[in-house]
Amino acid sequence: MAESVTFALILSKNIGVNNAKSILKMPQVEVEVTVKAGMDPYTLQEMRDAISPSFLDRRKTLNSMIESAEKALFAEKVEKKRKALAKVKLKEIDSVITKFEANLIKRVNDFCADQEKKQKDFEKDQVKFAVSCVWSLGNVLKDTVGGIVALFSGAGIPAASLAAAKTIVDLALDMKGLISDLRDVYKSGADVQSDIVSDLKKIKAIKPPATVGKSLTNNLAKNIELYEKKMDAAEMQAKALAKKADTFLKFANKRDDLSKEAEKRIAKVVDSSIKEVQRISTDIKKAQRSLQSFQAKHANAEKVAKKDAASFISWALEVYDMANKIYGWYEDLGEADKAIDMLVTYATKDDFFAPVQIDF
Repeated sequence: MAESVTFALILSKNIGVNNAKSILKMPQVEVEVTVKAGMDPYTLQEMRDAISPSFLDRRKTLNSMIESAEKALFAEKVEKKRKALAKVKLKEIDSVITKFEANLIKRVNDFCADQEKKQKDFEKDQVKFAVSCVWSLGNVLKDTVGGIVALFSGAGIPAASLAAAKTIVDLALDMKGLISDLRDVYKSGADVQSDIVSDLKKIKAIKPPATVGKSLTNNLAKNIELYEKKMDAAEMQAKALAKKADTFLKFANKRDDLSKEAEKRIAKVVDSSIKEVQRISTDIKKAQRSLQSFQAKHANAEKVAKKDAASFISWALEVYDMANKIYGWYEDLGEADKAIDMLVTYATKDDFFAPVQIDF
């Protein structure tokens, strides 16, 4: 089984989603060392300890560079120069990350060589490891230079309006992130429901006088409990999306500098998201009612099965079709996602704001 050590390079305060004032919108950058074979967990921990001092020093340097770049970009008021500077700064950051990755490979090799000297049974050639870096300069350049920085165009637009547009984009992207989280919950919920059906299928296949093994009944009970938690998580994410949509709308309603088209697009984002939340809430309530009935039948079957094991098989036959239906909530978030993408694109245009009226 592969073991791994992961190094997260960007401090939380410098990650774009955590810093509303961020211009670079930096994502987390993770470099992972995966040992595929030839190293026990204790030696893996020794490797982590050996590499950590260098990692901490380099992470400090990288984050100082990011903070310095943000200050320089914020101070540059000329939009064209800001774009050019953003490209330069991001390429400098990319260079540091690339060097860190190369340094990590060297240090893992050096660690293996040192271990080989210490003990004869440690063979460097038998240790197979891979170093991977979750980082895409191309995407960051595109997002930063082509999108967020472009909000600072339009020399005639007041700074307060520009700041508001940036906040609106941040709120919209927060909503997009919550929608992505909902998708993850949907997928994992469907996977668990599939496991429940699989467990029941195995029970159905047992022919009396053979009995149902304890491990199978325990696994079924565990999956039923897990499925309930998945629905709770979906409900929580839906409420978070509704709350964020409300915050978004309240902020937009306070602005008197947005164009009619901007107001229209913001309303569409909020309306689409709220409709999805309402649909999700209805679906989850239906699924919860089905699950409650399912759980009651399961609890009764387990109780009776202690005296008559065959009854548990009978129960499985009875509720198998029902289990196929308890996954009543489904994924359909495309409309809200599309509305957010269109709003973010439109926010980079000068006509996002209402024409300024000047009295002579």
